[in-house]
Amino acid sequence: MKNAYLASQEGKLRPKTLRNHLVIFHKLFGDAVEAGHLVVNRLHGSRALRRPRAIREDDDPEIEILNPEEVNGLLDAVDPHYYPLFLTATLTGMRLGELLGLQWGDIDWEPKRIWVRRSLYKGEFYRPKTKQSRRAIDVGDQLLAVLSGLRRSRY
Repeated sequence: MKNAYLASQEGKLRPKTLRNHLVIFHKLFGDAVEAGHLVVNRLHGSRALRRPRAIREDDDPEIEILNPEEVNGLLDAVDPHYYPLFLTATLTGMRLGELLGLQWGDIDWEPKRIWVRRSLYKGEFYRPKTKQSRRAIDVGDQLLAVLSGLRRSRY
């Protein structure tokens, strides 16, 4: 059951999914011990169990970062209506949901920071899951000038 099951599913399922299966099996076996159907839960504290790693080398493609010429080419090709969004994305590295969740109150103009306080997912706003995701990103004058111009044009 232990290593044979994991080995049979490796390559078919992601490592996180396999870990989730182990959690379910551990709970099922624990309940069976409590009900008297099993004497011992073999998954409890087992060091022999080879747990799948969360990240495998072949699962993690190398991230390609755009060079300044490529960034300029991208920004030149963008519809002017979306320029502030793409400029913010390239200068901050924010995720799409974080970008779409930005509000004017998230910009601190004087210390030159943008705060990530929410994310948009499937039409709903959510707080980022971890404290590291709720963060301040230092930004420069160029981005603040573009965002200030956008704000003036809208209000």
